[in-house]
Amino acid sequence: MRINEIVNEFGFSDQSHLNKFFKKHRNVSLTGYRKAKKFTPGGNFQW
Repeated sequence: MRINEIVNEFGFSDQSHLNKFFKKHRNVSLTGYRKAKKFTPGGNFQW
């Protein structure tokens, strides 16, 4: 799913608000999350 689709689906006013929300609640940026998920065996994010 693309980030702009997530923004629209959950009613954020723009991508920066989603990024701030995600970083606050997950302590990792969306970019960091996607990179970690991409490079983790099986595609599962490891906390």
